[in-house]
Amino acid sequence: MFFSRPKTLGDLIKSGRLRKIQQRIDAANCNQPDEHGYAPLRYAVIYREAKIARYLPSQGSEPLIGEQGRHLPAINEVVNSLCLPLIEAFLDSGIFLPEYIDGLPLLHHVVRRKDLKEKHVAFFLQQGLDLNAIDTRASGKTMLAYYLSQEHITIDTLRLRWLIRLGADVNRAEQPWATPLYSALTNGTLYNTQDKLSITTFTSVLDELEKGGLQHDLDLDSCHYASIGLEALKRGHFAGFIRLLQAGISIPADEKGEIIDYLTSKNFRHKQVKLIFELNQSQGHELPISILIHDSRTIRQIIDELPHDAPNINTLFINIATATGLRRDEKLSLLGTLLDKGADINTSGAWSHF
Repeated sequence: MFFSRPKTLGDLIKSGRLRKIQQRIDAANCNQPDEHGYAPLRYAVIYREAKIARYLPSQGSEPLIGEQGRHLPAINEVVNSLCLPLIEAFLDSGIFLPEYIDGLPLLHHVVRRKDLKEKHVAFFLQQGLDLNAIDTRASGKTMLAYYLSQEHITIDTLRLRWLIRLGADVNRAEQPWATPLYSALTNGTLYNTQDKLSITTFTSVLDELEKGGLQHDLDLDSCHYASIGLEALKRGHFAGFIRLLQAGISIPADEKGEIIDYLTSKNFRHKQVKLIFELNQSQGHELPISILIHDSRTIRQIIDELPHDAPNINTLFINIATATGLRRDEKLSLLGTLLDKGADINTSGAWSHF
């Protein structure tokens, strides 16, 4: 063999001794594979030896790695290493960064990496990559929106913060469904409340997006999607729904009947209920808020204080009759009280859902 034991090719390059390598590897043998089918450059990449990676191309090493017959561009694995000295060594040798890796734009590809740091993205931007480029082959999203849509990793708000600091546009998208906001809203791994420090909530993501000048009210009707508010409720982002209301989102009239099903004490705490009432009045949403948004104790108090033949008594009867969050004995007791106060047992209405 060209390389004899006890010093294998891999051991030689792993040692990082450039002078020794210069004595053993030159233009005549720099592409010769060892018993594993690997040429010297492959080991330079494996062991992150930037100095050796600079030397080998000067001797004519082919910028390919892998077993013979399955050669791939070495720069792909170099980028995957996230070793900046190694990446610089390849770029200085005249090798260009790949536009796509594994079917994704370079930045989309690396943003999923747990070990990605701000310095890595800053370096790639210095090489001319566009932080706000839209992936036209697969996701249809910017790198930021693509990151926020990932469900097999933990979304890191610190990463989100420095991506925005580096220039990531929090609104850029060709379609409303491809925005960073909608990507975060529909990410099933983002929680409604911060139950423990290790999880990320939708509202914490919203905090960071808002610092970047977020536009909240998306025209989702144009692509036949539910509005941002209704989608937040469907996804269980109840705290996020209130935040979106505070930001001034609009509520389509044809969705109000569906929204009422989510406005219950099961989904909102007492302080949140109070805030919803305030926002509904101050912003003129005219949400059809039912008595079920209150807890059972407050519901009983409201009904007990209701005058006989009150104007809304039949609506209250419908709400209680169709409620799913009340115990059977509670429901029967409340319905009995409403009947005693003049409710019509045969009533029907726009929100009856019978």
